[in-house]
Amino acid sequence: MTKTDEIGVRKSFEYFPQEGDAGLNIGVLDEGVYQYTASTNEGGQNYRASGDFSVRNVNLESLQLTADHNLLREISNNSGGKFISLAEIDALDQALAALDTRGVIQSNESFFPWIRSLLLLILIATFFTVEWFLRKFYGAY
Repeated sequence: MTKTDEIGVRKSFEYFPQEGDAGLNIGVLDEGVYQYTASTNEGGQNYRASGDFSVRNVNLESLQLTADHNLLREISNNSGGKFISLAEIDALDQALAALDTRGVIQSNESFFPWIRSLLLLILIATFFTVEWFLRKFYGAY
């Protein structure tokens, strides 16, 4: 099989069927229109098929806009959480009060050792040298 993208870049694939194999895997494709040509030889007879297909970027979350409560219940059970329906909203206060919550304080400090910055030291030394040279050259020492 040969796949050609919109730019004209061709890529060839070979497929050798095996038991339990789902089919030819051509990998992840960028968005666009592709053309394909596939050929095989079976029992001395040559077969050829061609066509085109398009790959589009689809936002899966926009396909189903209503909440799937069974999925949410399954996620909460698998992650050690608790699913509370609207009818059991009073149990939410009790469940939150029963939690052992501790405040966590995080801080991030960074220290930049200026003395270890070779580029900065070279820059400062260059400025002092240029300043000294200009004073010496113009006689205003």
